[in-house]
Formats: sequence, structure tokens, C-alpha cells
Amino acid sequence: MGLVKLAFTSINSTLHDKWDEYIRCDSIDTNDLVVKKSVKKGFNGLIRIKVLDNQTILLISKGKVLDIGSQEGIYSFNETSKPISNLPLNRVNLDDLNLEDSIYYLNTQELKDNKFGEIAKVLYHDILYKDIYLRYYGSFSFKISNSLIFFNSIINKIDNYKKNDLINEINTEFTRGLNLSLELCSKDGISYKNLVNSSQVIIKYLNEVLNWKDKRGLEITNVTLENVILDNDSILKINNQITSTYEEPKIINKVNIVKTCPRCGSEIMGKFCSECGFKVE
Repeated sequence: MGLVKLAFTSINSTLHDKWDEYIRCDSIDTNDLVVKKSVKKGFNGLIRIKVLDNQTILLISKGKVLDIGSQEGIYSFNETSKPISNLPLNRVNLDDLNLEDSIYYLNTQELKDNKFGEIAKVLYHDILYKDIYLRYYGSFSFKISNSLIFFNSIINKIDNYKKNDLINEINTEFTRGLNLSLELCSKDGISYKNLVNSSQVIIKYLNEVLNWKDKRGLEITNVTLENVILDNDSILKINNQITSTYEEPKIINKVNIVKTCPRCGSEIMGKFCSECGFKVE
């Protein structure tokens, strides 16, 4: 049993065909991750299913995932056809949920502007200033990269699942993963001043540390650190280090300046000649 994607030449003809149901989800709000559509007459009836760009559909019947479709187009369902999805559909068991025949639309577009911020001070081993403490804030984007794993991860809350529901669930996990990613950045020798310009490195480490692709079917697509804020002790430490670094050569140069006394010809290091007492202006 599986989906059959209709050829382009046959799409227009379906508008004149007789069918029991025509199922579609013309728009999915950016806050909606899952939208449920009931199949009133079941999959034995003649149905047409419309899928738009950035949508994936899962066909559910009698506790099983029958098929998954993720390409834009119009589909029919055929009991004699093999599933078009090559994902392991048998890994999802919905028997305990007693679900009616349904089609679930998943929002697979990139979901942007998810705010984050670390209130607690985070230790950062800076290549220039050693151990300093900082806070940060910014935003990140993500998308559903594996519909079956994602569906399986929210299996008990699948009816009209919202982005805010997911953010509340993953927020602590994301912050912990970001802190570990920043630790890896410090080992790469990235100074705290360059973190805001190191998005690609942070994204790479975040996806490795969180491993959401395998655990949640999600992928981090963008991270923007809008600001990195040092605590007062770290600011004082850095300022003292900068002052010491830039003033020390000046002090050494003053000490090493050697003059000649115009009266007796002796070498003078200072304002007065130690031999004759002549004051050098």
C-alpha cells in the first residue's frame, strides 16, 4: 500500500474526476509543526492528496505509517502500490494510540528567529585572555530533516503540534549544547571577540553535540550570536592585561635612555650627573 504521485499531465484531469475526498493543507502557519487531517472514508476510498513546497505528509492507518510523501504535487493512494518512501516505516508503532485514518502534514520549512540567551556566566578559555566569564544572546533556525524520526519523537502529542511546544521542550538542551560548542570553539583558538563571526563553526559543533538529526529528526541551520557580554571581573582582567602589554615597553625604553653630561662627559641615566651634579634639562 502506498502513495502514487500523479504525473503533471494528469493533474488537471483530476480536477474533473470524481473522488470521495480531496485533502490539502493550503498553508501552514510558522508556529505549526504538525497539522492533522482526518480521512473520513478511509484509505479504501478514492482520495486525492495535495502536498505543497516545504510540506511532508504521513499516512496513518490502524496503528501504522502507510507511507510518507515529501515532494510537491498531487497524490493518490493505491493499496497495490509499494510505498514511495524508503524510510523504515515499520519502526513507528501507533497501536496504543488508537488513531483514526489520518494524514499528518509536517512543516519542513526553515523555522527562523528562535531566541536564546544565557543568564548564568559561562567560563570561556580565551586564547589571549585565558579564563574569562561571559553571557550571550541571539537567535537560531532549524528545520525538520527526518520526518519519521521527528514524528516518532513526538508520538504522544502529534495532534496540531506547535513550534512553541517544541521550543519549550528543547530550550535547556539547546543552551547546554551551545555552551559545549563554545568550549570547542575555545579549543580551536577562537577569541571571544570573534564568536559573533563564527556562526558556521558553531552550527557544525551544535549539530554534532546535540545529534538532533538522529534523536529528533531536526537540524540546526543557522545560529546568530547577536552579542557576547563579559562580566565586570573579566573586563577588569582584560583591561589590566592590555595596559600591561602596551605600557611595559615604554617603561623599559625610558630606563634605557643614556645621555652624556655636557660638563664632564660622564654617562647620565636620569636628570642629574652622578659625577659632577650637573642638571640635564
